[in-house]
Amino acid sequence: MQRTIRLLPFIIKLNDEYENDIQFVGVDIPSGGIESSVERLVSITSAYNESDSAIDALQADPRITEKNMNHVRAMINTSSTKLYQPNDLFEYQYHLQNIVNYHKAYYTNSEAAWDRVRDSCIYQNFLKLEQHLSLQNEKLFGVWGHIHTYQSKSENTEWFASSLVQKSKKKVFSYRIFYFNSKCMLPASWLPGFLKFHKPKNRLYYPMKLQNDDKFITGKKEKVKSLKKVTEKHTISIVSLIEKTSPFTENPYLLINSGDDWNTTQYFQSAIIVKNSPACKPLGKNQAN
Repeated sequence: MQRTIRLLPFIIKLNDEYENDIQFVGVDIPSGGIESSVERLVSITSAYNESDSAIDALQADPRITEKNMNHVRAMINTSSTKLYQPNDLFEYQYHLQNIVNYHKAYYTNSEAAWDRVRDSCIYQNFLKLEQHLSLQNEKLFGVWGHIHTYQSKSENTEWFASSLVQKSKKKVFSYRIFYFNSKCMLPASWLPGFLKFHKPKNRLYYPMKLQNDDKFITGKKEKVKSLKKVTEKHTISIVSLIEKTSPFTENPYLLINSGDDWNTTQYFQSAIIVKNSPACKPLGKNQAN
């Protein structure tokens, strides 16, 4: 596609290497640091033979400090004077605002506040991309952690998909993946402190068995034992929650929160059940020595 927008290094690679007529865009705000956004800002300014001391300072010290944020805000205020190509100018401004949005979300006082700010910023990013890339009538596919796909507000948070449905009047179909008696690759950073002393230097992930019977890492409580009854061991099954043949048409409450049942199909419409699966093999430097 000629209108592909360049957003982050790994998205650039996808767009350069993927052979089918699909474009990849990055709608999320940074959630693990601003290094990738700074890297793209350096690439854009370098392409125009520009040197920016504020960006150099961010690259040398990509921390979310008030001094750095003041630099970024000043860059946003003067960005309209840049003589960049339209796509480059859009991305330059997009990354600067994303750094500010990350700062806003990072300095919230609770996990719930982080979710509210983050998903609000994700939705605003989507609106910008939709307008810039003329995506209004396109079919879009997204890969998200499950809470971002909730199509109704919960816990006082307007999730990304909820905003798409409620504010933009989009048709959204989402599925949730449930794992039973399976393994996942656990980041080494999640290991208890005493185990970190014994891990190989370059090993970043560890396989871990998860008993996902009402016990998800996210802390959500799921009434999903009935999913076991409709699937076999060592299988990957897809169960529609909205078809007449669904085992959940009469009792569509897989979700529970603080004792209150939520109608599951208000949040997602299909479930993929993975049972007795080994962990995926990590790639590149994530492989064990």
